[in-house]
Amino acid sequence: STDVIIGYNYSVTVLDGNFRKKSTQVKILDPKPLMTNQDIMKKDSVKVQFINLECSMQGNPMYYRAERVDFI
Repeated sequence: STDVIIGYNYSVTVLDGNFRKKSTQVKILDPKPLMTNQDIMKKDSVKVQFINLECSMQGNPMYYRAERVDFI
């Protein structure tokens, strides 16, 4: 554990496809967050897409990592 932030875990819910309504976490190794928690709480939902998404741990639940996250 250090004082240096190297990335963030995003908790997401899948909106469509075979895994619709499933929740998971996606890790992004970027020290700059997409938005603040205060901004997220002001919205009903925040739609994003993950660039180069891949599974990082298979099991129940599944975990993922991605190169970056962008707003849709």
